[in-house]
Amino acid sequence: AGEGGGTGSKPVFELIYQLSILNKHETDPLTFSAGAIANFKVDPDHVNTVKVNGLAGKYVLDYSKDPMRPALEIENEHFIKPLARDGGGSSTSSASSASSASNASNTSNASNTSNTSRLYVDCPKEGDVLFCPGSQHHFDVRNQHGFSDVLLETRGNRRNSVAVAAARKAKPVRLQPGDVWHGEATFTAFDRYWPITAFEMEHDQTNIPVPAREEALLKIRRSLEESATV
Repeated sequence: AGEGGGTGSKPVFELIYQLSILNKHETDPLTFSAGAIANFKVDPDHVNTVKVNGLAGKYVLDYSKDPMRPALEIENEHFIKPLARDGGGSSTSSASSASSASNASNTSNASNTSNTSRLYVDCPKEGDVLFCPGSQHHFDVRNQHGFSDVLLETRGNRRNSVAVAAARKAKPVRLQPGDVWHGEATFTAFDRYWPITAFEMEHDQTNIPVPAREEALLKIRRSLEESATV
């Protein structure tokens, strides 16, 4: 991930997950899905600062209500908060279905009693998928080879963790006899929050983990003061 996938901070550690599958059948092809799941411990008291950045505009297969018949949606939220819920129990990431748009509001510390399982399709190596566990650090989740999707899962009775997976599920692998499939994904940890953009300051300022929000506001305040004195 280098300098944090564009975050500007150096990694604390990097977990490299590698998987190889050989089809030993002499005549039959092998069709399968695969994934590398990381369960991240999060802060259940600050659910709106537990968020994922980098999946806006992706097609989503939502398995939450019916694992056999997932709903197809488009993710509209830039900052997805998998643990945050509104009063009706719908996701705070306002994803649009083919038939209607969902306008869910963000409400901090609301109840979450349901399980969620959302597969984000076509997430290549070049894209930054960043996860903040609600504190002053973040993780870069990256499909290096073979994997093409990102899966987000929560469990209603486990408010202190979020599962993020590099996956190959939307388009399963079809492996011919004697062939080998290789998959690789990286999970990179950084000891700082990702760089705060003007968009985040405008649309999600109150959900930036402290003290990053205070530092950013101080820089902006100083910049405004300097501009006023020119």
